[in-house]
Amino acid sequence: IARAFLYVRWEDDRLLGPYGSKETAPGEMRLIDILRDPALAGVCEGEMPWLRRNGARLGLLGRGCEHGEALVMPLRHGEQLVGLLVASHDGGGITDSQLHRLADLAGPAALSLGTTAERARRAESESRYRTLFEQAGDGVAILDPVNGEVRQANNALAGWLATLPGGLQGRAFATLFDAASRPVVSQALLAASHGRALTVGS
Repeated sequence: IARAFLYVRWEDDRLLGPYGSKETAPGEMRLIDILRDPALAGVCEGEMPWLRRNGARLGLLGRGCEHGEALVMPLRHGEQLVGLLVASHDGGGITDSQLHRLADLAGPAALSLGTTAERARRAESESRYRTLFEQAGDGVAILDPVNGEVRQANNALAGWLATLPGGLQGRAFATLFDAASRPVVSQALLAASHGRALTVGS
């Protein structure tokens, strides 16, 4: 095998790659464009274990594999398609022994891709949440459900209370407000603990 490239399935059914190529920078394509080819759709949907084809006929998947025969193999984590392996051999066709060696590598590659993609998705989701939380115009606090203490507070809430977010951590939420407001705050917290909206007027 002269070349072996990985394509990673990402959110919104995108394919990112090829990874493993020194000549071709990773790009992005839509999975739907790949599925328009019936043979490639069969590979992606599990109807075929692999596809052998001249690399020039693979379109965007064939970048770096235009000369000679190429092989497309799905990478699955459980039932989910997590990526594609594209391999090529310039000196003729891919032999059966090479094919079986690639098949042996597909399982660990799929597991690695699935784990890496899941971590990346989680990190991206946490990053989006953190941005929304910190930049929200409304005051937001995350409370300990057992004792009502502040676990996290955003800048808006801290600003209203003339402090920094870290200064609110560990404090009972109801005590952040003046004595006249505390009964209303306590009622709102009780409502929130029963799944109703928590709204405290000024």
